[in-house]
Amino acid sequence: MTERIKEIKQPRGGYLPLRNFTVTDMDEIGEVTSPENIRANLVGIAVDYLTRFTTYGDPFSAFEISLHGAHLIQDETTALNLLRHLDGLTDDSIRAACQLVGYDVVYRADPSWYKPVQDINPDQNTINNIRKMVQRIKQVSTDVIGYKA
Repeated sequence: MTERIKEIKQPRGGYLPLRNFTVTDMDEIGEVTSPENIRANLVGIAVDYLTRFTTYGDPFSAFEISLHGAHLIQDETTALNLLRHLDGLTDDSIRAACQLVGYDVVYRADPSWYKPVQDINPDQNTINNIRKMVQRIKQVSTDVIGYKA
């Protein structure tokens, strides 16, 4: 998608005028730093699913695709054990989420792309970045659309 966007020429002033937007200061949450030690797609999915989980409180719904993937390779026991570690934005919860999203590739792509989820071990910088990104999304949802997550 990023490559395709680079090919598109925007009209002068862009598609949406900047005056239609407001700036939301995220300094109190802290800066997201790099590099992360797991693939960016796993980080993105973990942020998405953790945001859903911490907003709505239903881990089965938030990690539904991951659980389907685990089912396809008959590894539900491990997936459900990881699901039990989800308890908000603690280090252990974020680590479990990163491992759980490793099952997504089985469902979304092909089981041959699967790598054992036990090999997904986010370092402290990655865990901190994921926590900050989830907090930022929740902050924006509160500030911009008035939804208290």
